[in-house]
Amino acid sequence: MERLELRAWDRKNKVMFDVYQWNRGDEFDSITRMIGFNKIETLFVGEDIDLVQYTGKKDIDGEKLFEGDIVSCLEVWIDKDSKKVLEQNPVNLQVCFQNYEWVLVGRVFVEDSSNMIRLKFSDYLEDMSWGEGIERYNGNYHALTRWIDFKVISNIHQNLELLQEKS
Repeated sequence: MERLELRAWDRKNKVMFDVYQWNRGDEFDSITRMIGFNKIETLFVGEDIDLVQYTGKKDIDGEKLFEGDIVSCLEVWIDKDSKKVLEQNPVNLQVCFQNYEWVLVGRVFVEDSSNMIRLKFSDYLEDMSWGEGIERYNGNYHALTRWIDFKVISNIHQNLELLQEKS
């Protein structure tokens, strides 16, 4: 069985840190973090502390993906017949746990309008891409999308503005 791995966001001090130990209590949960060589600090969950969980996946650089992370990627439109790349757009997505599964959510722009996308980790391919998703028809081509080159760039606690729509 895989060990639960957590990070914690300290809302008061605005800092993210690794959780050394999670202590379940009758009334309150507490966490322990290392703050120096052989020095630990105990904090209570809920008192300005939010826990975020590791998803079990990593980005293209081997960085672990945690709940609330923001990842950048490329939305790639591929001609269905020729397999030629027609268009590439940078996209930022958020790592979330929804409906009992890990997903990446965000907005993409299709034919000059924004649409929400939801990529399931179960559809993840080992080469850090998600398979064909949205289909687009144009007078000249029939295109499919793939999302590639996922890289952790921040998290929603420190840089929520990275998920805002681009004008």
